[in-house]
Amino acid sequence: TVSFDNGIIYGNLENEIEYDLLDSAADNYQFRNCLFRIDEDVTNISNNFFVNILKNSDPLFAESVENDYHLEETSPCVDAGDAAWLTPSLAKDLDNEDRPKGPAPDLGAYEKK
Repeated sequence: TVSFDNGIIYGNLENEIEYDLLDSAADNYQFRNCLFRIDEDVTNISNNFFVNILKNSDPLFAESVENDYHLEETSPCVDAGDAAWLTPSLAKDLDNEDRPKGPAPDLGAYEKK
């Protein structure tokens, strides 16, 4: 099983991810504590696939046009993660800052300071 935890998948497309709901794929992936842009209704899909999902919310990146994916203070991604999915290799963000800074880790690559 592949798990995607505390992540953000958000871009210019209405449907940034595609998934296969065939029975044979049922145990191959799971999204937990993520924000993504998708036109499918994931609320009706088994909780085995999608757990604590923020769907189609703007992550409020600082300057995505300039490739700055730090989070704004009012981002819904701040403190929206789950510390249970922080492995030692993920205890720091891409700026080498400790996470979490608040009650829970932020979603995405950077912890809001």
